Amino acid sequence: MSLKSCYNFDDFRKLAKKRLPAPIFHYIDGGADDEATLKRNTNSFDDCDLIPNILRSVGEPDLSTTVFGRKIDMPIFFITYCYAKFISSRWR
Repeated sequence: MSLKSCYNFDDFRKLAKKRLPAPIFHYIDGGADDEATLKRNTNSFDDCDLIPNILRSVGEPDLSTTVFGRKIDMPIFFITYCYAKFISSRWR
């Protein structure tokens, strides 16, 4: 399986499970304790139908958001540094 053959979330998950060391994959993929919140979130996404608006003008996109009361131009995601190093070095 390659990145080009990934068409949905489950395909990316299977590829990551094959390529990443088990502890790193489970850190990213898993939830806390009994994973009840993870299951509820997954079930909620299964109930949603995402219908893309193809070739529909949305004007000028605005990626800004507010984090802790401060406006930022684009959302930023944070990850524990040691796991980020493992993940990025594995995918190079």
